[in-house]
Amino acid sequence: MCNIKRITFYTTNKYYEFSNESKIKKFIKKDLDLTSICIEATNKMDMSDIYFYLNKFNLNFCINGTYIDITEESVNKGYAISELKRKLNLEKCNIYAIGDSENDFSMFDVSDISFSFNKANEIVKKRGEHCS
Repeated sequence: MCNIKRITFYTTNKYYEFSNESKIKKFIKKDLDLTSICIEATNKMDMSDIYFYLNKFNLNFCINGTYIDITEESVNKGYAISELKRKLNLEKCNIYAIGDSENDFSMFDVSDISFSFNKANEIVKKRGEHCS
């Protein structure tokens, strides 16, 4: 059984953080426009339980240590940057992306130059063009 330390639900203008299971169950029944969910497990071993469960759905999720970020499959940082670039008429501008986890890969893919942090895992360091 997975031990969840905390779950944070994000909407377009607010977030809700819970560590109590009964409060989470009541909250989930609310009709909210969720944009993402972040789950923090007590340890890395618990993440495999969450991973196998989430694989059943069309979701975009990224595991980073004891955290997992969950969004709809079409929602990611790369899409957001592409939309902002288009809406703000920035097609001719260079876009720099800075990231430290695998949920930044889509952002790296649409940016002109990407940076990863030294504290990031090796996979992330290799995906960024530069590491600092």
